[in-house]
Amino acid sequence: MNHVVLASASRPRAQIMTQMGLQFTQHPTMVPEDLDPCLFTTCEEYCDATCRLKCDSIITSDDTVYVTADTVVIVNDGCKDILLEKPKDYEDARRMLMLYVEYKGARVYKSVCVRRGDIVVQRGRTTVISFRPNLTNRDIDTFLNTHYDTIKNGSGALVVLGPT
Repeated sequence: MNHVVLASASRPRAQIMTQMGLQFTQHPTMVPEDLDPCLFTTCEEYCDATCRLKCDSIITSDDTVYVTADTVVIVNDGCKDILLEKPKDYEDARRMLMLYVEYKGARVYKSVCVRRGDIVVQRGRTTVISFRPNLTNRDIDTFLNTHYDTIKNGSGALVVLGPT
């Protein structure tokens, strides 16, 4: 079997691969994630491009299998999509959760690239999440106090809060 490298520092991604029974090593890419979201037609295209940028930064000449990924959360204010990435800090995570509640949910888009040599397969998946309309500030603070360490590693982890 080919050696598998998770090219990400994400603990949740490593946990998923472990739960799948995969033997892998974890070695994050060091590529700056500095693409301009405004250059893309959709938030999903931006996420795909960021994931592919990470994948393309890997130089390989053997049969090692590399896995890269990116996640964004998208809320819609009724007129346009609003892109949410990793929260900068606790207050930013709280602001993001308040947007989820205000806009009655969000879409979580995950893009994954798997690469072996010159062969790359990329797929994306959207998960729609919704929230109880009666979430209180206390509910959000309780959630953040319990899960902030997980949240700060990637916006996709925010889906744990109160799906209906």
